[in-house]
Amino acid sequence: MAVTTVLDLVKPGHTQSTGLVLTYGEHFVFACGQQRYWRDGSIPIIGIGGKREPGETFAEAASREAREEASITPVLMDSPWTWLFTEDEEPVKHRLEEVPAPTYVWERPITLGDGVPPTPYFCVVYQGAADREPVPTGEIPALVYLSDEAVELMAVRGRLRQDQLVAAGGFVKSVKPLPIGADLVPQGSAEYFFKWHLVAGGTGGVPVSLYPFCR
Repeated sequence: MAVTTVLDLVKPGHTQSTGLVLTYGEHFVFACGQQRYWRDGSIPIIGIGGKREPGETFAEAASREAREEASITPVLMDSPWTWLFTEDEEPVKHRLEEVPAPTYVWERPITLGDGVPPTPYFCVVYQGAADREPVPTGEIPALVYLSDEAVELMAVRGRLRQDQLVAAGGFVKSVKPLPIGADLVPQGSAEYFFKWHLVAGGTGGVPVSLYPFCR
């Protein structure tokens, strides 16, 4: 079957959600996961986003979640290629006919709590530029701003402490201070951002303002 829209990739029984690779100025902006998901000195950073509601397109859901979590309306970019990441296969890129086409899609089971069976998730992730400075709302505890250098470091190390983030030109904007010394660890859409970053060739010195860089 030819793949022409993101709906052609959806598998029955999967929870459908969205994510956002958000840029503002010279930074990528991600969300901190809720405190109930913090473990052993690690704080998850995730893509701004959430579940798709009935009647919404994936793009509409991504824009709504950005308004609810970061108080902004993103300008969604149309990606020339949409990468599909699954647990068991190598990443595959598709050229979709819909506009805006998402940057990548990931699917895998997600455990949402101790003792809770994994839930199969299908998440559609767009690139978007913020129309003004993002501000964390009560829905998320903080926003994490990653510079190009911080992206390169986290892609290699898999995590960064806040002091390392700041030294690399990034920062955290939080509702209340995060624990000192905690590691920021990408999960969900942020985790797949770094996978996409590597398979798509990395920034290659391209500044944030010139994204998307999909090849």
